[in-house]
Amino acid sequence: MENLELVDAQFAYDLAAFGQSQFSYKIKSGAVAFGSGAFVGFLFAFMDQNMVLFDLSVFFILLSIAYTTNLSMSLVKTFSLHDYDQVWREFNKALFWCKAWAPFSYLQLKLVTLVQNETLINQGRFAELEAVTRVQWALDEREALGRGVPRKVELANVLAISLMGQRKFDQALEILEQLSKTTKKNYLHRGILHSLAYCYMELGQDEKANKILEDNEEIMNAKPALNGTLYQDLVRVRLELLRKNIDSAQERLTALSTYSRNAKVSPEFRAHYFRTLSLLREMQDRKEEAELHLQTAIDIIRSAPSLNFLSLSETYREYARFLERSGNEELALCMANQSADFENDYLQKQLARLDDIRRLIARKSRHPISMVRLLCESA
Repeated sequence: MENLELVDAQFAYDLAAFGQSQFSYKIKSGAVAFGSGAFVGFLFAFMDQNMVLFDLSVFFILLSIAYTTNLSMSLVKTFSLHDYDQVWREFNKALFWCKAWAPFSYLQLKLVTLVQNETLINQGRFAELEAVTRVQWALDEREALGRGVPRKVELANVLAISLMGQRKFDQALEILEQLSKTTKKNYLHRGILHSLAYCYMELGQDEKANKILEDNEEIMNAKPALNGTLYQDLVRVRLELLRKNIDSAQERLTALSTYSRNAKVSPEFRAHYFRTLSLLREMQDRKEEAELHLQTAIDIIRSAPSLNFLSLSETYREYARFLERSGNEELALCMANQSADFENDYLQKQLARLDDIRRLIARKSRHPISMVRLLCESA
């Protein structure tokens, strides 16, 4: 997967151009909304003795808020159960009505978009996440065309995550370094710093990663109520293991142990936790336990409501490396082959969806949101 460019420079440009082409539609929609509001206001002024129209308007506004809130909260509840297939089945309806009732459903739409991004992340669909993000970037900033860093911190952070998930660490690093300097009071600052440290770790620059965490110790120890907090803590554990600080890694993993068997926590995190714990046990020369934890990680992914092929491939790959280090080369080869099979399945699905997006762009569809609907229909 590291050698396969799912979203190359040309495709990134095409996505940005597609988003840019929708800008005029966005302006027209705003003009229509403004004109409609002005017309209704005129009717109120003209018929100020008749409150029926006013009462109906208030009723429909309240109804829109209540209905879209119900849809978005139902979607969040489904997401919390980690049934991503059901999330996509509900997503289309929630997105349609939140868009239809804008701007009264602004907060609900943000919540639906957050679920969309988190679902793509949890499913390992990072190339699709990058595609959606690049279109939104160009839609927000007409002059961007995929160059530089998005002005919106949330959008820039999602773009960096999508690049990290595709192992484009150099590209993600450019975004994260800028964000780390400009978002010091933002609620995402902790996550940005952890992502920055993770990129340095993956690029073999462990000391740079450690310096980032040490220089921001107060921020690192903060515990915001965000799902990403648990993953951020695992970044610190991984760094301690790379630096051979076994006791510190043990202490940090122990603090996370209560989440490892909690059904409310995502299967992806729990599998990641047991993979990390396996590495710790191997370094402690407790190899039987290490192998057991890898098997547990596989069981967690396989028993999840939605099968994550990327996470399963990564776990089998780590299992193969463990077996190879243990001298069991025959079984290691078997596990490596299974890892490759799952990775191929993952890549085929990604390529098929991206091909669908390319065709959608070629047709110059009027609504960029149809691209997101296409993703959920093929989930």
